[in-house]
Amino acid sequence: MTYRPEYCQIDYVNIMLLGPTGSGKSSVFNTFESTFKGHITSRARIGDGVSAATSQFRRYVTCPQRSKIPLNTRLCDTPGVTLNNFSCTDLVYMLDGHLSDRFVLSNGNLITNRSPGFNSEISIRDEMHCVTLVVDATNIPQSGSQML
Repeated sequence: MTYRPEYCQIDYVNIMLLGPTGSGKSSVFNTFESTFKGHITSRARIGDGVSAATSQFRRYVTCPQRSKIPLNTRLCDTPGVTLNNFSCTDLVYMLDGHLSDRFVLSNGNLITNRSPGFNSEISIRDEMHCVTLVVDATNIPQSGSQML
């Protein structure tokens, strides 16, 4: 991938995958990585569509097949988001880049600047440059009230 961000202070683009539990966020990452690896990968654990397999904020770096040079894109996988388990402040912390890789998001506990893995020293390299909303098209009528 030859894309190079125009803004000179970043070497890669952070793309956050956001959506409800079971929407396929981790599967989107696995598909993305499989495309560049040239074979099927499953680095991101996937759930059964009902219970979540992702409990951590993940920043995935992918190297194309036969290359040790990473792509200029990092996909950031998130646990399923509903009105009950995330606040607007939590989302802002995610977007601003305060969460380190493998930051544990559990049981609707609010993110604070004292949370383990909270990054207080952030730069434009840490923030999310793009958000991709992932939804399961077969569940849109049922999940509409639980989506942000």
